[in-house]
Amino acid sequence: MKLAGMAWSTLTADVAVGGRKFRVVRPARPPHHAPLYTGYRSHQMLVDKQSAVDLAAAWWLAARSPRTVVWLPLRQTATTCGSHCYGQRLDLVLMHHSLALPVSAWKQTRAQIRQTRPHTVILPEHPFPNLTQADHERSHWRENLDHLRFALAADTLFLIGSRAAFELQAGQLRGLVEDCPAHMAAKPGTHCCAEIGLGAAPFASSDKNRRNAWGEVHVEYCADHRVSAPHGSKRS
Repeated sequence: MKLAGMAWSTLTADVAVGGRKFRVVRPARPPHHAPLYTGYRSHQMLVDKQSAVDLAAAWWLAARSPRTVVWLPLRQTATTCGSHCYGQRLDLVLMHHSLALPVSAWKQTRAQIRQTRPHTVILPEHPFPNLTQADHERSHWRENLDHLRFALAADTLFLIGSRAAFELQAGQLRGLVEDCPAHMAAKPGTHCCAEIGLGAAPFASSDKNRRNAWGEVHVEYCADHRVSAPHGSKRS
């Protein structure tokens, strides 16, 4: 499966908080299989093929739309897989740091979402850049501030950062969608995952990013439901 040209069906709502207007976008249907569990710094998410696509599409939209809050209501997911997972079940919100929406305002924001309109997001031919090894090495420099910050509020995990910060981790999700299914088909017992780095690496701490603590979201295919048929569609 390729992300290029993928159609993602969403619901969009316009909201205003603190005198600022922005939009909230969520999937037209809550992801069927994407339970997210919190940890101290490592958070665990279990997906099937369609939920992996939903996450990748949401990631692309959050990186490219600085006035958009992308909300994945993962607490509504129908499955309760994850016998090896512990912690609280969470929703996921992705947003550009320039939006400057306090996570403490999310409960108020969420309560405003009543009227929505359908919208289809079409991913472009090359949704994520092909980064080099040098690009990834620069992310560990002490001067680099393009890290994804994370926070917890209102039963939600927030990932917040610049376009560069989102795109730096996007290759993990592209591999999850485009490469992992073939690996799992060839070797059914293969562990396939995306390890999304959050914050500054421990050895790259500095006064400027001291509050941007290191963390991770570990997204893996559920061992029992990894081959669920996707509902996404290609643009004809």
